[in-house]
Amino acid sequence: MIDFSSLGGMGRLGSYTKELSMKQKWEKKQKSGNVLEKEYKTEAGRAMAAKKNAERALMEQYRESKENEDTKLSEIHNKLNNGSSLSPDEMDYLKKKDPQTYEKLKAEREDAETLKKRLESAKTKEEAQKIMQDHANKSMLVVKTVNGNPYISDADKAALLGAEVRKLRKAEVVFEKYRETGAYGRLPTEEEKEMAEEELREAEEIELEESTKATEQKEKERRETETEKATDPDEDRAPGAKARPESVREAEHTEEAEKVKRAKTKKKLGAIYEEEASGSDLHFRNISGREVDIHA
Repeated sequence: MIDFSSLGGMGRLGSYTKELSMKQKWEKKQKSGNVLEKEYKTEAGRAMAAKKNAERALMEQYRESKENEDTKLSEIHNKLNNGSSLSPDEMDYLKKKDPQTYEKLKAEREDAETLKKRLESAKTKEEAQKIMQDHANKSMLVVKTVNGNPYISDADKAALLGAEVRKLRKAEVVFEKYRETGAYGRLPTEEEKEMAEEELREAEEIELEESTKATEQKEKERRETETEKATDPDEDRAPGAKARPESVREAEHTEEAEKVKRAKTKKKLGAIYEEEASGSDLHFRNISGREVDIHA
């Protein structure tokens, strides 16, 4: 598992926000007079100082009671400054009592949702890691800017740093859930992705080459078939038709040729032979139908 907490320095940020909180409490005590600014040498002076301290303490208690009338809201703010998350009930309470801070928390949750979607769109492990690194770098840039600005009060620094701590913790939770789904483990490395893409390109080239060869072979066979039809007249012969003779001898002895020969012979004789059985005489009938006695 990748330890993204080290990228954001959440431990350092958390410690810093606690130190700021303690410093603020100490400054309040100094202002209330709990710590004497100087020592009084006389009894009267010490008595006067004690009286002033008591008055200041009463005023401070009154002021703090007004400021902390809503103890629950103060506790919520402390949790936020420490980078802690709020429960649904605390979020509802904050929405009623401090809408401005509530809207900031909503923005933080939307930021976490955006991070989740970016992780889900990652194509490699290195890309997912870079997404997390970029997210942490944004928070660290805010921390650096806030720490280096002397015009930002400690209270505001604590609030701003607390917000960045929450963002980093939310990011860590988002990544952990993403990893638990197995999505991160299924991602290839950049090297594996490049290898798979190269193998796919080679396979596509081979498939295209084979397809081209098959198309060319079909075209070649088609042309050969057309050539054979052009050189073989019998190819266009109707079904059941007789094959054409391949030599003069065959042509002279076809059934049609024999019929033509017989017709020519009859024409030359000028008569159609007809044998009639009439006694012992033989008669012929010429074309006009008259009988001719061959013995006459």
